[in-house]
Amino acid sequence: MRLFHLPSKLLGNKEKRALNKLQTYTKTKSFPSVLDCGWNYHIRSYIPGQMLYNPSDKISRDYFLQAKSILREMRKLGVVNNELAKEANWLVKSDGTPAIVDFQLAVSGNLLGRKFIRLLAREDLRHLLKHKMTYIGLTAAEYNVVSNKSNLSRLYHVSIKKIYLFVTRKLMGWK
Repeated sequence: MRLFHLPSKLLGNKEKRALNKLQTYTKTKSFPSVLDCGWNYHIRSYIPGQMLYNPSDKISRDYFLQAKSILREMRKLGVVNNELAKEANWLVKSDGTPAIVDFQLAVSGNLLGRKFIRLLAREDLRHLLKHKMTYIGLTAAEYNVVSNKSNLSRLYHVSIKKIYLFVTRKLMGWK
């Protein structure tokens, strides 16, 4: 196994764990399902829709209310995405409802503790609200959440993010 395959395998396993945990969420088809997997691969289901930055119709307030509900349910299940700042990870399905894809940086489980999961979930919410601000605006309380980045987020941006970008962009050739 080449050295740069190891991060891919680790990220793939994180995604598999998170998606398997989210299988219990049956209200909507808001996440891909794991259809098949082996020791070095997994196949996800396809969710038809448009990326948030390229919707076919105007995005409604209901979209963001439903997205907030999805994040709340994810937190209850102990899963946070950690990559929701990317609009491409949010889909607008044909019925106007949200879906989330790309769980490679997801954290799932209670190994890190409920407080840590809650902190990361707040960052997922903060990123959703930043998107909401772009499309329809925020309430004063929501603006307060957006403008108060956690210390963990600040630490990530000055340390780990640089390593992540080096590994993914330089070593693995991701764009």
